[in-house]
Amino acid sequence: MIKHSSEPKSNPVNPCRHKLMELTTRDWREDGLSNLAYKIVRMTHKKLYTHLLVDLLEKEERPLLELMFC
Repeated sequence: MIKHSSEPKSNPVNPCRHKLMELTTRDWREDGLSNLAYKIVRMTHKKLYTHLLVDLLEKEERPLLELMFC
């Protein structure tokens, strides 16, 4: 693995990272876009695609995730 320099402000270390990595081997088949909680902020129709700007509701979801995984 490549070592990276620390980025404390923009990318702090997640204290739950080891627990999350353990659970990944079990949950990877069921975890994904089908159960992602989000709110559509803006939808723009283009000729070749539809651009969606979404809010991932991190402020609402983070406390629940910390209870489950930390």
